[in-house]
Amino acid sequence: MKDNNAPLANYGLKGGSTVTLIGTSTPLPKARDTSASSKSTLPRTQEGILITIKAELDNVQQKIHPSLEAFLNSISPSEEIREPRIVNPTPENLQLEHTRLGELLLQSLLRLDAINPDSEWEDARKARKAAVKEVQADLDKLDTSWKEARSRAVPANGSTEGTASAGDGGPTPKSKSKRRK
Repeated sequence: MKDNNAPLANYGLKGGSTVTLIGTSTPLPKARDTSASSKSTLPRTQEGILITIKAELDNVQQKIHPSLEAFLNSISPSEEIREPRIVNPTPENLQLEHTRLGELLLQSLLRLDAINPDSEWEDARKARKAAVKEVQADLDKLDTSWKEARSRAVPANGSTEGTASAGDGGPTPKSKSKRRK
């Protein structure tokens, strides 16, 4: 293996594979600490918790909201053209963007959920609750708008053959013809 930082999947190794290591005289690189405690250097205080919550909300507002707004403008039934919009709004691109935004918002909710302020830190508990509500509202808006856009995409005759369903966003299976004996 030529690149010590490349994942094993890059070399075609899969789960259950056996790897034999042959030692060399070169020292091993230091292991990266990926624990949650290494990510935050803030002390475990109410102020530290409030800063962490604010940083997560700022991340959502600065990195996710612009893409969310462009996505919502792209699927909006409004006659007026609102900016920003997705550059190439094909059904496949819209599906991928919906999935991406949903994942980013869910990751943010998980990070907020991992914040556990002490019960006596009322300000931190209120800030976390407000942050969770804001991110959840964004996720609800994303999903509601997507479902409405998908329902508008169904043909007027009500047929859904070959179109995506509102539930999973993927194509529905085409009906199978009866076999003749």
